[in-house]
Amino acid sequence: MNMVSIVLMVIGIVGALLGMSKQKQGAPWGQPLAILGAVIAIGAALYSFYGQATGNSSDSIRDREQRFMYVQGKILGETVKAAAPGVKKIAVLVDPMEIYEANGEKKAAPLENTTMQALKDVFPGVEFITVCKPMKKVEIPKQKMPDGTEMEMPFMPDTMITRVDFKNLEKEIKKAEVFIAISNIPLDMSIKEVLGDLKGMKVAMFNVSSLQDVAAAFESNASDLVAVVSSKNTADWNVNPPRDDQKAFDLRFVLITGSDYQQKIAEAEKQK
Repeated sequence: MNMVSIVLMVIGIVGALLGMSKQKQGAPWGQPLAILGAVIAIGAALYSFYGQATGNSSDSIRDREQRFMYVQGKILGETVKAAAPGVKKIAVLVDPMEIYEANGEKKAAPLENTTMQALKDVFPGVEFITVCKPMKKVEIPKQKMPDGTEMEMPFMPDTMITRVDFKNLEKEIKKAEVFIAISNIPLDMSIKEVLGDLKGMKVAMFNVSSLQDVAAAFESNASDLVAVVSSKNTADWNVNPPRDDQKAFDLRFVLITGSDYQQKIAEAEKQK
């Protein structure tokens, strides 16, 4: 049961018991309060159990998304491992919000990233070099929510990497033999340009939206570009993942490699 349901159940039970007590004392509002409390408690319980059964509770959604993130990292990691056996160091580009606080200071401990954990599970004993855009203080405007409350929402463009940021990170990236981008590469750079700057390194990427860019990169340098993971246009984002890792991956993602990129991209284009 999620925390909201538990709180509502407690309120309902307390209200029901108080109403029953006041009813015995002859208070005219005792019975209505008891009924209302019972309805709230039963409704909260049913809502929570329904959410768990359908996978739509907050806890279930979180677990579902973490599972998909894990299989995404595992499948790509296994592909990279086959292409780069014996690798000793891997540089991973991550979202700066995982490393920095909104005020620009580094976190005491980086956020746990499920995709990164999957990569580490695939490459036990391999050194991982985490790289990201250094962040200054991020603008955090307040956004009005549907219930009328206000919530601070980071201004995401402040966290997005640019060509200049990537150039500044290249020295650190080149300390490794493999580069994996689990955060988006610069919007003002093509994959082909990234491969040119990291010539000789094995490269793999997540979250690539431009399939034409992927095709051009494979055609120019398929030996360095190991694999790209793209989301399926036809994916149902409310479906829970099966236990089999490959089947779970196939529900949402497409793994594109140098040997099948033409076929995979053609299939993806048909699904648009």
